[in-house]
Amino acid sequence: MGTAQDLDRRFLARITEWLLALPHDLKLLFEAKDDPNLEREARETAAGGILYVLTPDGAPASEEKFIGFADDTVIVRAVLRAVAQKGGEGADDFRRRFEEHYATLDADLDLCATVMGDTYTWVVGKVDGLSKQVYKGKKVAQYIDDEESVETLYEDGLAFATDYPLDEDKLAMRLKRPETLLEPLRRKALEEKKKIA
Repeated sequence: MGTAQDLDRRFLARITEWLLALPHDLKLLFEAKDDPNLEREARETAAGGILYVLTPDGAPASEEKFIGFADDTVIVRAVLRAVAQKGGEGADDFRRRFEEHYATLDADLDLCATVMGDTYTWVVGKVDGLSKQVYKGKKVAQYIDDEESVETLYEDGLAFATDYPLDEDKLAMRLKRPETLLEPLRRKALEEKKKIA
C-alpha cells in the first residue's frame, strides 16, 4: 500500500479534491434521492446525506472552514457506496451514470480508513442513521415525497453551492498534513461520544 508518508500524501490529495468538489458532488446525492428506479432505502440514505451536509455542524469559529466540511466529503462517498449497495435493480444504472465517481470509490474509502483509523469508523458509522435526519423540522421522507419540501431542499442545495467558502489557494496554504484535519475530527468524535454516554 506504500509508506506512511505516501499514504498521507495520497490522502491529502484526495481529501483536497473532495473538499473542492463538495458542492458538485452533493448534486449526485440529489440525483439518487430523486431517482425512482432506486430502492426507497437508498433514496432515503441519499436524502439523509444531503441533510447532513447542509446542516451546520457548529464547529468553533476558530477552526478553519474546511475542517467542518471534511467529514461531509467522506459521508458523501460512503453514501454513494450505500446507494450502490441498497439501490436494488436501479443501482447498476446509477453507478454507470456516475462512473467517474464509482471507479475509484472503494480504493478511496480504503485509503481513508487506513489514514483516519477510528475517526473513519466514526464518520461512516453515521451512514446507517442518515435516514432519521431532521432538517428544518422535517423528516427525510418529506424531502422525497412532498413537492414543497423537495423544492426548499433544492434551493438550499443551490445556496450551499453559491456560498461555499473554499477554494484551491486557501486549501493549499492551510492543508499540508493529515493531522490538520484529523485532530479536530477526533475531538468532534469524542464530544459526540460524551453526549451519548
